[in-house]
Amino acid sequence: MVRYANCAKMLDLDNYFKILEQTCLKRGMYFQKVDSRKTSQICPNCQTETDKKKLLERIHVCLNYSYTTDRDVAGAQIVFLRGLAATVKMLGVSISEAYLGLSIGSPKT
Repeated sequence: MVRYANCAKMLDLDNYFKILEQTCLKRGMYFQKVDSRKTSQICPNCQTETDKKKLLERIHVCLNYSYTTDRDVAGAQIVFLRGLAATVKMLGVSISEAYLGLSIGSPKT
C-alpha cells in the first residue's frame, strides 16, 4: 500500500515542479514555467494558429510560409519561444542575450 502512495506522490505535477524549481535554484540555474496549451496548433515560424490536429496527425504544416515539421518538434519550438520571451521580459535583456545566456543571473536595473 505504501508503495502505491509513493507513486501517487511522484505523479503530482505541482509537487514535481516545486522540486524542480528548488533544485534549479540550489544549483544556480534559471527555472521558468510556460503555458503549454495549444503548442501543437501554433506555427513556430510565423506564430499563426493552425487547425486543431487529431492525435494521429503527426506533421505540422503551416500554409503561410510552407513550413513543415514534426508536430512534437513544432510544439517544443513553441515552448522554447515562450520560455525565451518570459526570460527576456523578466530579465530585461535582449533576445540575443537571453538566447546565448550572456546575461542570465542578474537583471538589468
